Amino acid sequence: DCVILRIITIVSLLSKRSAFMSKASSSSNIAPQLWVGPEEAAALMEILQSRGYFHPQGPKPPPPSSWNDYDPKPNNNNNKESTASISCVIETHTGDYATVDYLQERFIEFVRTNGGSCTLAEAAAQLGLDLPILMARIVNDTKFRERNPDLIPLHNDRILTEQHLDELAQQVQLDLEKTEGFRTVASLAQQYQFTMDECRRFLTQRLLKGGIEERRNDKGMFVFVTPAFQSRLESSVAFILSECRDIVHLPELCQEHKWETSWVSDIVHRKRDALPGILRGDDFVPDAYRKGQEQTAMDHYTTNGYVTTAICPLVDLLPNQLKSVFRKQFPDCIVLQDCIIDYAAVGVPLEALVQEATESFAEMRPPADLLNFPSDMQRFVEQHVLIHCPNVHGVLTMTPDRLLFVSNAMMKDIREDLMPLLVDPMVKEKALQLDKSKQAGGTGIGDDDDDDDDDLEIYNLMIPVSSVVDALMDRYSALQVLPHDGDDDILERFVKTQLMDDDWRETCRKRIQADAVRLKTTREKQTGLIAHTSTAEVAFEDPSCFAAACHVIQMQNKFIEYAEKVGMTESDRSILEQEVLQGCCRDFVRRLTLYLIDKYEVEDSEITFEMEGKTSISSSYCAPVNTAMREYPKLTVKCTLDRGGKERQLAEALTETIPIQAGKALGELDEALAVTDFLNLAEESCLTICGIPFRKLDKKSEKSFLAHRRQCLITLLQAANDPCDVLEYTVMLLYQSTKNQVVFGSLLTGPILEKLVQERKISAPVGDALQSLAKSLDSCSDDLVERVRDCGLAKDITKHTLT
Repeated sequence: DCVILRIITIVSLLSKRSAFMSKASSSSNIAPQLWVGPEEAAALMEILQSRGYFHPQGPKPPPPSSWNDYDPKPNNNNNKESTASISCVIETHTGDYATVDYLQERFIEFVRTNGGSCTLAEAAAQLGLDLPILMARIVNDTKFRERNPDLIPLHNDRILTEQHLDELAQQVQLDLEKTEGFRTVASLAQQYQFTMDECRRFLTQRLLKGGIEERRNDKGMFVFVTPAFQSRLESSVAFILSECRDIVHLPELCQEHKWETSWVSDIVHRKRDALPGILRGDDFVPDAYRKGQEQTAMDHYTTNGYVTTAICPLVDLLPNQLKSVFRKQFPDCIVLQDCIIDYAAVGVPLEALVQEATESFAEMRPPADLLNFPSDMQRFVEQHVLIHCPNVHGVLTMTPDRLLFVSNAMMKDIREDLMPLLVDPMVKEKALQLDKSKQAGGTGIGDDDDDDDDDLEIYNLMIPVSSVVDALMDRYSALQVLPHDGDDDILERFVKTQLMDDDWRETCRKRIQADAVRLKTTREKQTGLIAHTSTAEVAFEDPSCFAAACHVIQMQNKFIEYAEKVGMTESDRSILEQEVLQGCCRDFVRRLTLYLIDKYEVEDSEITFEMEGKTSISSSYCAPVNTAMREYPKLTVKCTLDRGGKERQLAEALTETIPIQAGKALGELDEALAVTDFLNLAEESCLTICGIPFRKLDKKSEKSFLAHRRQCLITLLQAANDPCDVLEYTVMLLYQSTKNQVVFGSLLTGPILEKLVQERKISAPVGDALQSLAKSLDSCSDDLVERVRDCGLAKDITKHTLT
């Protein structure tokens, strides 16, 4: 009864207070509050009764302080509408009760009344709520947020509306247009109490719609820029750069005018086609300045006949820019890596000096600036000066002050006549020391083992460079005018680089070893055999034997190269190459092998050569070479079987009886698959094999070789009766007289003849006669044979007329 009496009293008081407050609010300007009136109190009583709060055994009612957040559990017997009404009632600081929906409406009104912006603390004070209750029951309420999407909470407990942000963006745009035209996002965020992300999120898109652009400055900060400012900046930059006459360093320009360097660089890049200049890194180079610098370089070129990249720092041009300018202004100039040269000014004087050095030397002193770039200068002389001197060939030596050109004729004289006078005595002395060392218990001469330290010392043929220089000046007195002391000792450099190089030292080493082997052989042979070997060696070294064998290979390889040049088919060229390898190349190997067999007393039964089924006698290696041979006989080499009964290769059979290096080198020669490979191996290894260097063909020896061969061919043609012999000898003679080519083999009357009649020196009647005979060898007339013979015997085929 006491509890019932207290509740009735509370309800009565609430009813009276509600009526009083309703009357007071109607007479004031404050918005009416939703107080609990009689009807709400009656509804409250019904809820309390339905939940058993007035039943003696009912649960203890909750304290009034928990009504704010009281959310009763569902009860199937309870009235749902009444439950919802109670859960939405909140007690304010003044002790009044209001529904959540009502408070949410008042909250929205308060925000809008404050211009769309207020703090949550202000709103909570206005509504008479604690801040956590305001956040939980209003601001963070999901349904409230969905109904009011234009309300935006901030990081600092502030609430904004979309309309407020639109107005704020308009105000920012007006401020930008009235002031300098740009402002950092950071300053705006600080002014309006935003974070950087909030400021960009709220303002960027709104300002972009108004034409404002967001950019980054040199510090990486975001900046809002107006179109008017961007236009003014572009106009200012374009005007300043158009008026300048010297290089403009963009960072300095921007610092002076308080511009952003990156913005100015973008403008210059975008307008590079319209600006009178180019951008080079951070520098703007005006056309007027660049043309002045280019003219300075061209004036230097015109005055001196050359210019180098050393001038680039002075004229402020890059090497590639300098070269581009000169290629355009001087199309005939020679552009090298670091030098640009006028051939008429620099090359012609050097050319004149070289032309006078056909069989001697020429000292050349081009401008010192060019000699500072030795690789360019060497390339210039070799590829541009010497190419204008087709009849002069030689080697080039350089020092920082001059160049020395020595002709091949002079080089040949130095290498073949002068150097042997210096080298031969020392070679013999070193060979004698080596032979004595071997007799005293060293490794055997020619062994494949590494040499002892003492032997290595013997092999190091040390001729003082000064001795060679003195010998050169004694032999060629004109060389005495050259400096031969100090840093500019060009003769000393010439000796070191052209005469006493690594190849020369290796040649000397081989000669020492070969002479040591020769000493050993001489010591072991009997007197009669020594006499025989000496006679055979003299015959082998005769120009008609070893030298001719070297020359015929080179001449036939020259024709293979010519055949490719004139378009002979690959299959025909392959036939030619195989005939050379199996012909003169195999004969060259045969001669060297028989020479070694005879020299080292190898039993004839171990290695034999069969020519047309007949064994070649050992003495045939020193017989003169038949340079007029049309077709070589088939030549095969046979070696005795090894202990296992297997056939041995030539190198294997030789290395068991002669020095290993010589045997291996000869075996590599025999196994060469191409004529060029054969020639390269022969040049490298002939000295090792037989102690005689490979005889290279030069103009003098080629002329002598062709003259002797022509006489042999004329003799054979005059004595020939068979139409095929007459035709083939005629083809061989005509190729030699018209092209200085040596032809032979099975293709003489086929592809070789076809290419001959296409030569301009062969008249149509002569060509027709040759082809007619080739087509009718079995039924030709004697008259046709004699006409063809006359063509072959003619001294000058271009003036020959058929009768």
